[in-house]
Amino acid sequence: MVKQKKRTEFTEERQAIFINHLIETANVSSGAKLAGVARKTVYKFKDARNDTGDLLHPEFAEAWDEAVEEGTDNLVEEARRRAKDGIEKPVGWYQGVSGGTVQEYSDSLLMFLIKARRPEYRERADVTLHGDITIIKMEPGYKGSHVVKKEKKVVTGKQKAKNRKATGSSS
Repeated sequence: MVKQKKRTEFTEERQAIFINHLIETANVSSGAKLAGVARKTVYKFKDARNDTGDLLHPEFAEAWDEAVEEGTDNLVEEARRRAKDGIEKPVGWYQGVSGGTVQEYSDSLLMFLIKARRPEYRERADVTLHGDITIIKMEPGYKGSHVVKKEKKVVTGKQKAKNRKATGSSS
């Protein structure tokens, strides 16, 4: 006899726990774990659709998206604080006792924050495509895998140069 896994129901209480954790951390996996359900369960619940393709739980999906935005804002604010104000780190350990603390700042966090706001500090990649590519156009605001239109184009180095000239781009 094959033993079946017991399915944990994704109740309103568990949904609230998940969404609140998502607001704090923007982390789906740890939110699902805290709510006592599998990561796959929360994704299936969010993306579940009826026969006409409408979301079964649009309020949950909207709350999820808002929670991720707020959680990401919280992460950015924490990164900003660590980059600007630093964190206190113990130093000079002797026989298990700290000899004091030092304020440590994060240059790498600071650089990430600058790159997010100033394009001139970002790394640039120059990509040349040869052959067929598929362009997929999505519905505005849709974050799933629903394709509105597909078209194939052939891109060559000459077309790339022509596109650069038309847009005034030098990269």
